[in-house]
Amino acid sequence: MSVLSATSLNELRSDSVLVGDSVLIGDSVLVGDSVLVGDSVLIGDSVLVGDSVLVGDSVLIGDWVLIFSSFFIGSS
Repeated sequence: MSVLSATSLNELRSDSVLVGDSVLIGDSVLVGDSVLVGDSVLIGDSVLVGDSVLVGDSVLIGDWVLIFSSFFIGSS
């Protein structure tokens, strides 16, 4: 997946559409610092897929948090 920066807007492919602050390339949407690809959302170093959130080495799924190889139950 390609992540576009503001400086790369001039390098967009001919089939790209710039709408306001949003950039649509194929099925990808770049809005500010967020990249939406299908059902996945990449915001900074976080990846949201469905109800799951991947932040660095941590995975948050509902009230479950997976950090490295340990499970923690409860809100975080």
